[in-house]
Amino acid sequence: MSEESFAKCEQIQTVPKNRLTQRKGKLSREEAEKVSQALKRTLDM
Repeated sequence: MSEESFAKCEQIQTVPKNRLTQRKGKLSREEAEKVSQALKRTLDM
């Protein structure tokens, strides 16, 4: 991604689809896997 960003996996919120107007970037597979694992830990899955 061109800008530094982060995911707060311990603070999950819902967002209406109409608020998602444009993509800001794309995660690598490795980054997406890290987010997925963190969400699973947060949701106790």
